[in-house]
Amino acid sequence: IDERVGALTPAGSSAHLAAAITTLLADPSTWRAKSEAARQRALALYDWRKLAVDYLALYETMKR
Repeated sequence: IDERVGALTPAGSSAHLAAAITTLLADPSTWRAKSEAARQRALALYDWRKLAVDYLALYETMKR
């Protein structure tokens, strides 16, 4: 994941998380853009048709 679809913060750092949230709340256009980019990424990665093809390919490799 990169900055186009979200904000990475250090694990356990509530201060960094709060700052990332505050930044997004202060800029609604960036928030909307990141939200849409994240949605598109999720649709591309987790579409049921794609997952079915990927799992079938995995099962085929396991049969050999």
